[in-house]
Amino acid sequence: MIEDTSFSIDILHGDPAALARLDRTEKESRPEKVASVTVLELSEAVPQLDVPQERQQRIFDVLDTRHAVVADETVVRKAGKISGELALLKSSADDIF
Repeated sequence: MIEDTSFSIDILHGDPAALARLDRTEKESRPEKVASVTVLELSEAVPQLDVPQERQQRIFDVLDTRHAVVADETVVRKAGKISGELALLKSSADDIF
């Protein structure tokens, strides 16, 4: 699974759906990767967080355990499509509840 920035942030915020997806991925022993743009975005954002240095370091430690996938056009298009579909599903679910 290629974890994008929004998924990574959802994990950091303890989002139940994201945590469930991560749990399934880990139980299936599927590789966890991050897009190179996610590494950039989190590396830029983390130092700006109003959290203790230890928490910031834990975020970087998790990034260090993931292989970064080069964000070429194919990867970016696929990630964008998946992200858009998930946003649409979330929007539909919000309308129901």
